[in-house]
Amino acid sequence: MRFALVDDEVSQLELIKTIISTLRHECNSYSNGQDLIKVLRRESYDFLIMDWELPDIKGPEVVKWVRENKSKTVPILLLTVVMNVMLLMLLTVGADDYIRKPIRIHEMVGLIEALIRRINPSVNTANKYSSGKYTFLPEGQGV
Repeated sequence: MRFALVDDEVSQLELIKTIISTLRHECNSYSNGQDLIKVLRRESYDFLIMDWELPDIKGPEVVKWVRENKSKTVPILLLTVVMNVMLLMLLTVGADDYIRKPIRIHEMVGLIEALIRRINPSVNTANKYSSGKYTFLPEGQGV
């Protein structure tokens, strides 16, 4: 799958790109929402992960643009430090889920896998086996 990641914090970009690479997906990263929208005008992604607070545009505005101009089904996972009524707004603008910063790796992996299963129920990630930094999938299964 092709992931697009938007966050203005370099350390977050690096951490999340590592997580996505470990799951064997391609990931392109952007440091602001306008750059993502510019790319989305000519390309598509299978999964979007974006920060709520971007330097140029709010995450919900990007989500709204994606839902109006691209796909209604592409999973969108928002990253946030917010923990109040604003979280309800995250989901009402069209995001599929959110994760609080600081990111917990296992929580992020679980959310990504759950959202992938939601859009592609034939993908079974429950039978994978991990040992250290290696993950093994039964023959014929891809994530």
